[in-house]
Amino acid sequence: MPKSEDREEKEALGGYLSIDKPWMRYYRPGASESVLSSKCMYQYLYDSNKSYSDDTAISYFGKDISYDELFRQIERTAKAFSKIGIAKGDVVAFCTVTVPEVIYAFYALNMIGAVANMIDPRTSIEGIEEYIHESHSQYLIVLDVLRPRLSDIISDDLIRQVVVLSPADSMPNVKKLGYRLIRHVRLPEKSISWTHVLQMEGKETFVPREYEADLPVSIMHTGGTTGTPKGVLFSDDSYNRLNDQLNEYNMQPKRGEVFLNIMPPFIAYGMAVGIHEMLCCGARIILIPSFDPKRFDRLILKHRPQHFWGVPTHLDGLRTSRRMQKHTLSFLKTAGVGGDALKIESEVVIGRFLREHDCRYGVTKGYGMTEVNSAACVCGDQYNKVGSVGIPLVHTVIAAFDPDTKRELPYGEQGEICILTPSGMLGYYNNPEETARIMQRHDDGQIWIHSGDIGYVTEEGFVYIVDRIKRMIIREDGFKVYPSIIENVICECEDVRDCAVVGVQSEHFSQGVSPKAYIMVWGNMPADQVIREIQELCRK
Repeated sequence: MPKSEDREEKEALGGYLSIDKPWMRYYRPGASESVLSSKCMYQYLYDSNKSYSDDTAISYFGKDISYDELFRQIERTAKAFSKIGIAKGDVVAFCTVTVPEVIYAFYALNMIGAVANMIDPRTSIEGIEEYIHESHSQYLIVLDVLRPRLSDIISDDLIRQVVVLSPADSMPNVKKLGYRLIRHVRLPEKSISWTHVLQMEGKETFVPREYEADLPVSIMHTGGTTGTPKGVLFSDDSYNRLNDQLNEYNMQPKRGEVFLNIMPPFIAYGMAVGIHEMLCCGARIILIPSFDPKRFDRLILKHRPQHFWGVPTHLDGLRTSRRMQKHTLSFLKTAGVGGDALKIESEVVIGRFLREHDCRYGVTKGYGMTEVNSAACVCGDQYNKVGSVGIPLVHTVIAAFDPDTKRELPYGEQGEICILTPSGMLGYYNNPEETARIMQRHDDGQIWIHSGDIGYVTEEGFVYIVDRIKRMIIREDGFKVYPSIIENVICECEDVRDCAVVGVQSEHFSQGVSPKAYIMVWGNMPADQVIREIQELCRK
């Protein structure tokens, strides 16, 4: 593609992220020239582990499943799914938690060329029905305890076949027997058990489909930047090329290391990072199908993982656990956090707790969105700055743009964070208007994904997120105010427990709003004293 005038001008001036890419100094020489994969997800998984078939891939309630067994179960499932009529292009809805059978089914559908429609089982009945209808899902894979709740949906003419999973299907025999004595679910019409499905596999050899660029392989659901539910379409490349990039980062798990999987399969974060990435790098995944944050400390001490990814509240719960105070975390390499903003004060306190408990690397942070298949940048180890969400992945470009003019901004200037990545979505399912709004072609000819976040990137290549565009307050004089900046300053006051800044109608002008802070204080501190302290902080 020939250079645009805009690009030539940026190259001449310097100081633009899309040209300079200052984060590349943290990667090995030549990393930016590494070749990205072009293969099916299943083939990527197989090629990554075919020489290590005896290694443990999954541990589930004390039962170890080798990579050889993983491949065998995936192929059995693909054969059985073909027998019940699932074909290339069909959409199969999942409504379940993380059990081994979900992994088998996900990769089996990938071998066939069918699309996995991942639905959060906590969604309302009306929401689940809408997700199934909008995607024309004719098959449903559901957890046994959820089957009765979905009876009305299953009776719909659209659904041809329901496959019912049990958490006991892959349990050791003693635990399996105990589960089935306690909970027995009768299977009505159009429902078939997982065990029964596998009995249909037959003797013939299954031939996996060939790789095709931009072939949809999964749908994840998100409210995105507008809050309106949307189905996000991903291809093989969305998953594999995310993994290609994570392989270049120095904190990627090594073969045989233990990853504690507490994230569900119906979010991009859980499937792309928690399952596909970890299996492709040869880690041993501890599957936790029903995660209780209050028991997180017990899980950490029981399994002693080298890696886990969670959300900020998980790490905070670990820090405040009385049980953890007496134990070391020297085995832990990646205490990962993503999925929500980590406040600076929390990052400092949690980082101190990890160091005091012998965790070498501190907090590992990531930033992204469903539309980029979870991760666009990451930071940990020595490549870390408090308050930053990290450096862009090796084949990803992140820059700030003026929200009104779409002009790229130089280092340090705040604007909308936009992401150029090879692991992004194909688009929103059957929603071209929203797709065009978030995936925009810029002056450089590239299609950038608009995050809806306000932030900036430093000359060192570190990304900082300031706020959401929809929280931005435009003052009566046209000045743009980001509430989180004011909230962070107010929360520096020791007497403040929490605060929220919102826009209220200006008293003096018909247009524009003014920021107003609502503040919670600790105990019975006199309000006038707290206000004086806050005013002094804000003046500084």
